[in-house]
Amino acid sequence: MFMVHAGGRVVTEQDVLAVDVPPPSNRHYAVPHSYLIGTVRDVFGSMFPEFKLVKEQYALGKYDRNTKVPGQMFGLFTYDTGDPRFGMAIGFRNSYDKSLAAGVVGGANPFVCDNLCFSGDSFAIHRKNTMNAIHELYNMVLDNAYNMLDDYRGMVKSFEVLETIEVSQEEGYETLGVMFGNEVIKPRQYITAVEAWRNPPQEDWAPRNALSLYNAVTEGTKKTNVLDVVGDLSRPHKFFKERFHVEYLSS
Repeated sequence: MFMVHAGGRVVTEQDVLAVDVPPPSNRHYAVPHSYLIGTVRDVFGSMFPEFKLVKEQYALGKYDRNTKVPGQMFGLFTYDTGDPRFGMAIGFRNSYDKSLAAGVVGGANPFVCDNLCFSGDSFAIHRKNTMNAIHELYNMVLDNAYNMLDDYRGMVKSFEVLETIEVSQEEGYETLGVMFGNEVIKPRQYITAVEAWRNPPQEDWAPRNALSLYNAVTEGTKKTNVLDVVGDLSRPHKFFKERFHVEYLSS
């Protein structure tokens, strides 16, 4: 899963639900965390009953210095679609401190290493927390659920293509350097990615190909926080699409 930094922490659903919903103020109407979680669970459970929800993960972040109340929430549901390698990942975020809008995004979650992969293309469901947000959010998730499924399937296809592209050890180091130099990955992420490329933590990552390099990068992007998780995973995905000319990436 994502590793939470910058004052954030991994929590249970009960911890998330225990955070009080702030009252409306200055045209800001917070979407309750419970409503967002329930919406995602209900929509994907009803539309794709053949997919089993195998993992639920939650994090809270951006704690207020005075009240110690967390302002942000990030959650992740992983569904078993029948593919033994990759589960469908549905990430969702919300805030009570006006720092970000409620949103949901689709991606992939490899079962073997639990490294999240988001293209960001299906992050189409984001609403400002206004009075009508809570009434519209359910329908927006419902309308975009198939787009998220398509995004997941496209990513799985892209991984199959990346696996066929040979990348030498030196080419891998060069690629990681370019990513760091262009701020696609951050310093801590770069250090971790280089180590994962040099000494693969998973046997499946040993072959020198573009998929192994991609996995090394996603190992690095575990070094992220609640607010940045989607962006930190989407930037490398876009970079690989362009650098390796993979048609199926984010298709």
